[in-house]
Amino acid sequence: MGRVEGPFRDDTPAGDLQRALDIEIVDHLGTQNAKLMEEIDRLKKHRSQHGSTSSWSEVGGTTTAGAGMLSGSVGSVADGSHERGG
Repeated sequence: MGRVEGPFRDDTPAGDLQRALDIEIVDHLGTQNAKLMEEIDRLKKHRSQHGSTSSWSEVGGTTTAGAGMLSGSVGSVADGSHERGG
């Protein structure tokens, strides 16, 4: 990273404040990144212990034709009489 360009010069109180904020943000982002990397490692270990190779969970039940269609909708886009419920 280089110098921050903008309205604040490094030798002014506002520049000092900007620099302090930059340091805090970088520190916070580094901490968050470390936490996320640990979470990824934990999830990878959990997945390898349980032998799951699929990213989808199997859900019980049966599917029927048109199960993905909305039921109980009023009108349709084709006939121009669609309404929103609620």
